[in-house]
Amino acid sequence: EGLSSSGQQLCQKMGAYFDHYTQKLEIPSSKKHLCSKAQFKKMRRYYWTITQQIDRIMSIQPSVYNVKINITKVNMYRLRPYIYLSVKKCFYAPPYPIHIPPIIHCIAETIIGLIKEKEYNGQQVENYLLQCCANPLACRQNVLQIWNILLQSSFNENGIAEDIVQLEIKVGNKDESVLDYVVACCSAMKYVDSHALEKPAKVQDKSNEQTINRSQKQGQCSKKHVDWKLANQTISKPLSYSSTKEPNVATTSTVCMNQSKEDIVNKNAECLPTKLATNPSKSSKVEQLANKVVRRSRRRSTFGRCCGEERRKLLLQLTEMKDTFT
Repeated sequence: EGLSSSGQQLCQKMGAYFDHYTQKLEIPSSKKHLCSKAQFKKMRRYYWTITQQIDRIMSIQPSVYNVKINITKVNMYRLRPYIYLSVKKCFYAPPYPIHIPPIIHCIAETIIGLIKEKEYNGQQVENYLLQCCANPLACRQNVLQIWNILLQSSFNENGIAEDIVQLEIKVGNKDESVLDYVVACCSAMKYVDSHALEKPAKVQDKSNEQTINRSQKQGQCSKKHVDWKLANQTISKPLSYSSTKEPNVATTSTVCMNQSKEDIVNKNAECLPTKLATNPSKSSKVEQLANKVVRRSRRRSTFGRCCGEERRKLLLQLTEMKDTFT
């Protein structure tokens, strides 16, 4: 302990720092002549013992991380500002900036989503922050605090820990010591509903959510099935097909051939204009041509790939146009 206290005082007095390039403890060049070689070795020995202690502590996983937290009982709306502040402390050294930088805002929202949706534990959250180049020691301290707050909130009826309630009371009393928490609350306001601060968090079981989602999907599927049935009925009104597949030329031609000649004649009379209906000789010729088109419906003609009835109607329209021009 005597070595640690004297070594700490020497490091503070000489302004010692860790050089990431040489991976060694160094002192500024302006104070090198003030520090003897023995004192410098003492500072390096102190730094080595401290780093070994930190590595040993970081290798042990806290027992709180193994506790399963029921996140549905936690009011994440009111915990959001506290998570913002804790994540900010993982990336910045004191004195911390008062405002919440956009990158911290993005990382904090990602962590909240991972805890709620993916059910990440504390060790997984800590590993994610380390991948984002957070300070390992600060990361362990702040994630441990976040996990303790989540655990306390899950056992509380209102879904919020007492420490967060005390912070909110200080904000209401306009205490200047919680100014950074006020700024965090302002940055988190767009994610807070109008009744989130007044009403407690609702307990939602995953089984109920799954049943609701399943019923909604079934309702959508049944609605689509009914719409598809109506569409098929409107399409298949003129002809009755045996199969539900899209009819081709062969099926339509067979259906048209099986129809009686009387039905074809009646439909021709409806489609014919007044000039052709009054002239019996022209109408008989047109009927003969229409019957020929129906017989040759399997072949490709100038009318394209369509059913026999449609070809007959097109032929009637062509003859009508021919008569009008002549």
